Amino acid sequence: MARFEAISVWMIREVVAASLGSGAMLMSTESSAAAARAWEAYAMINPTAKDGDLRHAALTRFVEERSAADGLSAEVLAVEGVKFLKRLEVG
Repeated sequence: MARFEAISVWMIREVVAASLGSGAMLMSTESSAAAARAWEAYAMINPTAKDGDLRHAALTRFVEERSAADGLSAEVLAVEGVKFLKRLEVG
């Protein structure tokens, strides 16, 4: 039964990802929480940060990619996310 459930979850993720286009995978709960925490922290130190801006989308992609590649904890991902946003300010 557990194998069936695992396959079903995988299939659901693939279908949703395909419906989103460009092969995007769903963010895990951990990476989603890390991105939210990083954005909240960044918004506190940068009043120009607004939820709909391009930096927010870039942060989401960055955290998702780092989570998938490195398997980092939510805390580390959040710190890396803020550092990423600060680098965007400079460059």
